[in-house]
Amino acid sequence: QAAGGSPQEKGAAAAGGSPPAKDTGASPVKVVGSDKHKEAMNHFVAGKRDLLVKDIDSAVSSLAQACELLSAEFGETAYECADAYYYYGKALLEMARAESGVFGNALDGVPEGEDANNSQVEDPDKMTEEERDNVEKEVGEALDE
Repeated sequence: QAAGGSPQEKGAAAAGGSPPAKDTGASPVKVVGSDKHKEAMNHFVAGKRDLLVKDIDSAVSSLAQACELLSAEFGETAYECADAYYYYGKALLEMARAESGVFGNALDGVPEGEDANNSQVEDPDKMTEEERDNVEKEVGEALDE
């Protein structure tokens, strides 16, 4: 050991020079400390908070932005995007539930699909003025609910 150093360093020096660099396991593309990643995580946290307090529109917007930024940085199928996609899906589901509840009340009793030619669905041009007033009143009440 006149030259000094461990046997591993001597083997590395004999094999070609300097000791091998430590492998951090991260590829250069997936730098977690980047500004885009921080911005994406801020949107992600804000979206989760909005979802928790039932501010669905803000949650959808924030989580969509987080998904976009994360997929641009890591790729659409990257593991780092999984949580953002999951919560974005939850927010979209909550939005769909809220919207279907609003429209569901106004369409109670109206036939769908093939039943549209049913006698219950009338041609508005054939209605009397009294029938029009009655329908307008009922629709107004349904929308108020």
